[in-house]
Amino acid sequence: MYEPDFIVRLLNGTNLVLEVKGYDLEHSDPKHQGRRRWIEAVNNWGKLGRWDFLVCHDPQRLCEEIGRILA
Repeated sequence: MYEPDFIVRLLNGTNLVLEVKGYDLEHSDPKHQGRRRWIEAVNNWGKLGRWDFLVCHDPQRLCEEIGRILA
């Protein structure tokens, strides 16, 4: 079972699965790879809107990182 920290609807309509991590855990990478595969499949299907995934390690840079997704 997986529950993301946040699901954020961006101004461009993208649904962002947002994980906020203070540091990387070794077991996080396979979970993140699974999330990326799910998002790729959902975007390819096209019936649930546009999705993206972001792991934020530095909350001070969150706006900058979201800005890259919006660009």
